[in-house]
Amino acid sequence: MADEPAARGSRNPRTGTERVRAACASWLAAHPTDGPLVVACSGGADSLALTTAMLAAAGGRPVLGATVDHGLQDGSADRAAGCAELLRR
Repeated sequence: MADEPAARGSRNPRTGTERVRAACASWLAAHPTDGPLVVACSGGADSLALTTAMLAAAGGRPVLGATVDHGLQDGSADRAAGCAELLRR
């Protein structure tokens, strides 16, 4: 039925997005402060989704995305630079 919640493990992106945003909103409510939020971001889909969800849930509170190049893999500097460029958008 349309009113029933999606089944556990559903691949419906909207349902997943809503769940992540709700989790972010819940975390923000439990950690009130006027300071900026810093979200670690590797540039992968999951950390970009988390950063986007925090932006949506932050209610005008500043959100900063942070990435670090540990230099542990070939191409890591390019990956970190690409992530930083995405975060600037």
